[in-house]
Amino acid sequence: MAAGVKFTGGGKLLTKLKKMAKNSKKARLTAGFYKDAKYADGTPVAQVAAWNNFGTLREDGSEFIPPRPFFTDAINENKDKWAEGLGKRLKANGMDIENAMKRVGEEMRADIQDKIEHNNYVPNSPVTINGVYHKSKKTGKVFEIKGKGVNSPLRNTRHMRDSVGYQYNDESPQYRQGGD
Repeated sequence: MAAGVKFTGGGKLLTKLKKMAKNSKKARLTAGFYKDAKYADGTPVAQVAAWNNFGTLREDGSEFIPPRPFFTDAINENKDKWAEGLGKRLKANGMDIENAMKRVGEEMRADIQDKIEHNNYVPNSPVTINGVYHKSKKTGKVFEIKGKGVNSPLRNTRHMRDSVGYQYNDESPQYRQGGD
């Protein structure tokens, strides 16, 4: 024998469910580095972040910047937490999709920033720390490459960390400057 279920007050419930379905279809949340985030010299922060996350090679194929996969690690370590958090936030705030997504966006941003700030990646090279004088192959002139003075991969000026943002739908990216 089949069991039946009966809903009452269907008009209001149906209206709310239709509104939620419509809003959820257009809801889009991203986190990362956006095109408006640049260094003082105009270099996109997204480019520097990619170099750091994936590493770079010299022309001869040898490693130049070792991979320090902060972005990849942040996603892999937190994606389940973010998904569960969205469900909990939807339930806690009356199924307000925009509010729930923005709270998860803030959490995504914070988790990526935390991975930049607290990591155990390959140490900086002595040249990165101390600097070096180098002779140009093209001009023969000697020039100085200034060192950072410290071994703190991904954290020289903290500009990359402060440039992590999140974006809900087509709104402007949201950043939280300097802070934990």
